[in-house]
Amino acid sequence: MSVGALLRVTAAFEAATAAGLLILPALMLALLFGPMPDAASSLLLARLFGAPLLSLSVMCWAASGEPGGRAVLSHVGAMLLYNVVVAALLVYSATILRLAGVALWPGVVAHALLAGWCVAELLQRGGRAAEINAGAGR
Repeated sequence: MSVGALLRVTAAFEAATAAGLLILPALMLALLFGPMPDAASSLLLARLFGAPLLSLSVMCWAASGEPGGRAVLSHVGAMLLYNVVVAALLVYSATILRLAGVALWPGVVAHALLAGWCVAELLQRGGRAAEINAGAGR
């Protein structure tokens, strides 16, 4: 698979999550964390988290058309960090806070898989960069 495909999949995944958080925050919170009170602050926070996810989606979609270069690698590195942190926070939610809805563990798996894909792309691209740099020094 290519880095462009990774970024397109990430864009679609995050856009869907962002749309859910922005449009139906109570449903998304219930799916992720189980039944929760419909406190206005919870719904506002869900929407506030939806906005940056939408931005990440746009960034990934835009970068997916340019599969080479340093900028794309920085996007993949940023998405690796994001996916690792989100997966860890979701696990923390389930194991420590005991907040887990039906979509929480699939979310953990999805973020772990995306993080693994990011690592694979960075390792593959890093190897190519090392080959190019070694060839340039000759």
